[in-house]
Amino acid sequence: MKIADVEKLIETKGLTDELFDEFKKSLKRVPKGSRCQHCYLTAYNLRSTNKSKKNLNDAVRLIEYGIENHTENDFYMRAAYEHLGMSYSALGEYEKAKSSLRYAASIVSDDPTYIPYYAYLIVRMELHCNNFTYTPYLEELYEQMLTADTFEAERRVNIFYRALTEIIIADKNNSKHEKNKAYTKAFEALNLRKPNILDSIFKRHRASHMNAVNATPEALDFLYRNLP
Repeated sequence: MKIADVEKLIETKGLTDELFDEFKKSLKRVPKGSRCQHCYLTAYNLRSTNKSKKNLNDAVRLIEYGIENHTENDFYMRAAYEHLGMSYSALGEYEKAKSSLRYAASIVSDDPTYIPYYAYLIVRMELHCNNFTYTPYLEELYEQMLTADTFEAERRVNIFYRALTEIIIADKNNSKHEKNKAYTKAFEALNLRKPNILDSIFKRHRASHMNAVNATPEALDFLYRNLP
């Protein structure tokens, strides 16, 4: 079978052992330099079609196969580790996600344009790994985020997680004013007004706004239970 036909079957039917074997056979007919790319893009399409736990685990399986067997191209390896990190993140395995994303960032560590990009991705994992508490590495990531261009900085998901980081840093510095400003930014990213402690609007609208900024239940719980 052609690789495109196998990939389409995996996307629509899921990854079975038989399809995985067929995928490996078809991959041998693809130019060496792009084999790893086929693995992570097939994984991305699989987890985008249906974010079931099985599909997410199968996405990890596909990407890891590419990483272990097709290391010919650094650009594709970076992207593979990034996709691996985001797949682990979707599974709630934040330590593995952080490790994968840090490795992806290390491949392009000599290119300053990637520094804020990966800081924004890694900070989400750092927050979850440490239960939304302060760490020196969190502040280091925050400083890196501040070097982003306007396009990257103004993405709603980045505004949201940068605001959560600012809340934690402001709390560590005992700065109520900065903490209040950060809370306002976080709720604006969610397209919600900041509620008072007795307001139920945030809970009522929590689910509808989660996907807009990739806000996890843990992130929203932190935001709601620590209202200033």
